[in-house]
This record gives sequence, C-alpha cells and structure tokens, in this order.
Amino acid sequence: MTAAIQAAEQGAKVLLVDENPILGGSLAYSRLDAEGTQAEALRQAMIADIESHANIDVKLDAACNGYFGDNWLPVIQGKRLYKVRAKEAIMCVGSLEQQAVFHNNDLPGVMMSSAIQRLIKLYGVKPGQKAVVVTGNDEGYATALDMLDAGIEVVAIAELRDAAPESELMQAVSQRGVRILSNHAVYAAKASGDKKHLAAVEIRQQVSKGTCADSGETFACDLLCMAVGYTPTYQLICQAGGQLSYNDDTAMFTLSKLPKAFQIAGSVNANWSVNAVCGDAQRAAAIAVNRLAETVERVSAMAEPAPIADDSANSPNYSWPIFPIRRVRNSSISMKICRSKTL
Repeated sequence: MTAAIQAAEQGAKVLLVDENPILGGSLAYSRLDAEGTQAEALRQAMIADIESHANIDVKLDAACNGYFGDNWLPVIQGKRLYKVRAKEAIMCVGSLEQQAVFHNNDLPGVMMSSAIQRLIKLYGVKPGQKAVVVTGNDEGYATALDMLDAGIEVVAIAELRDAAPESELMQAVSQRGVRILSNHAVYAAKASGDKKHLAAVEIRQQVSKGTCADSGETFACDLLCMAVGYTPTYQLICQAGGQLSYNDDTAMFTLSKLPKAFQIAGSVNANWSVNAVCGDAQRAAAIAVNRLAETVERVSAMAEPAPIADDSANSPNYSWPIFPIRRVRNSSISMKICRSKTL
C-alpha cells in the first residue's frame, strides 16, 4: 500500500493487486504494540490515502499467478483474467511463516503465530483453551497477548533466545502473569489419548545449538503457538529470474538478480520493522517512477534513493529452531538382531 501511495503521489497510474478480500495485508491481523491499536490505525490511514487517489485502481480477491517477459502479468479475479502489461512492477508479496522442528510438530493444535492471529482477528475463531508459545522473536509475545484477549489461557512461553531484549510486548505479557522460560525450547509435543489432537508439550532448556537437556517440564495444553521466523514469498520473483540465497549469519533469505523494470520491497526484501518496510516500499516506488518516461520530468529532481539500511537486527528469524528427539537404543534388541544375522 505504501508503494502504491508513493507512486500515485508522483503522478504514476497504479494497479494495486491484493489476494485478500480487504486491504492491509498483515496489518489486518498483526499486533504491533501492547495495546493492540497501532496496526489497525495505520491500516485505516493507508486505506484512506488509497481511496483518495484517482490514480490507484484496486483489485481485491485477485492474484497475479505468473510472470512473463517485459512485465506481462496475468491477474485473476473471480472468473476473469486480466492481461496486464506493466511498465514497472513492484512486488510487495511478503513472507511465509516457518515452523519449528521437533517431535510431533504436525499434531492438530500445533499452529504458527500468524495462523492463530488470523483465526482470532479475521474470523472470530478461538483456536484453543490453553496455550503454550515457543518463540524466537517479539511476534510470539504479540500473539500471546491476542490469545489472552480472546480468553485463551497462556500457561508458558518457551523463549528460544538466551538474552532476549525486554520489549514492550514482552513486558506486557509478563505483567499478565505468563511464565517466560528463557533459553528453552519445545522438545516434543504429546498427542491426546485418541492420537487426534495436541494434549501437552515438553519444554527443555537448550544446552547447545539444536540440543536440549536430558529432561524438562511438561505443560498440558491444546494449542501450541510457534513464532520462529519467516521465508520470503519468492516463487513469483524467482519465476521472473530472481535468485534466492541464504545467509547463515543472519538466518535470512535474500533475493537478487532481478529483471529490469522490476522491484521488490518489504519483508520479501528482508525488512521487518514497520518503519523499514514502509521506507523500503517508498524506495522501490521512487525508483519505479523515476524510470517511467512519461513522469521522469516531474520527479527528475528526485535522486534515486539508496537501499534501506540493514534491518537484520529486527529479523524475527531464530537461527536454529530444530530440535531432533534423541532415541535410546535398546541393547537387548540389538543383540538379538546381531545373532539372527549370524545364524
């Protein structure tokens, strides 16, 4: 939305395509502050700006499902296919949340934080009664506050980081009496008696990268929230010729080698804080408008901006949320197997 507003204000005609039924992307369900008001206020302000611009054409419930040469973009809305030839394309396609890896992490009731927030905020669904959170970022605390506001008991938070900065969101969760276990991870999820749902999780202290202590504490719950990081929604960008790379030091993916007349912005471009995401969108829009022949005179005094400063310090990606279960080998069974092979 920021990129569309910026480009329209510089005189460009903009087609804004959103796959959702309402504008706002993650602002429609995310929590940015302890009070839970900032995201919706920002979303409404942007919607007002978009609706006031005659240069912006919005298509909701629409999807761009491919990229072809010279910015030929098929946009599908309902039963209609629009063949769009864009002089400049800006992809603000966001990122997809990734799950933590541990035993039984595919049980019903084990969910990612963004899924829980969508159910609560967009659909009015209470996804559980008693929850545990495993997190390596502030979004876990934001989701914990959303769950508490929805009447869900949050019994514990397994904080993967050893020394997480005490943010406003963390303080708000702590003040509401939630137990926070630093440098701890979910070692395993346990199924209910009928094996159809989550019944409890075992939380253990981390002793090294990807390794937990020999024993821990079990918490009964029917909902586990995972907030450990994101990967960019790279598919359309890679189809256009972009290259996806991974940086072990920052635990982030990056996209490079983009085609001409093609920009990316936001979390897909490894920007995470609201200010960095909006600033990156303004940068991409300024570059795109400057390259449009019919508007170059209007913005000729506007220098092509430098890339947004590194936002890796605000990355929600925890470097190694992978905790394999250790199985004890049964020596008597091993001996029988060896003997049978000998015979």
